[in-house]
Amino acid sequence: MEEWKQSGFYVSYQNRKIFLKEEGNGENLLLIHGFPTASFDWSLRTEERKSLIS
Repeated sequence: MEEWKQSGFYVSYQNRKIFLKEEGNGENLLLIHGFPTASFDWSLRTEERKSLIS
């Protein structure tokens, strides 16, 4: 989990911290999750051919 967290970054939006992680070199794929999940939920399901933003 710590390795996953270190591979992303935070941005601020409307006084909230949002964690972003970008991976891959292919076609863009944007994953949006709801509460109480996190982008970590998709960490084992990423496809190498996609450019993933979660």
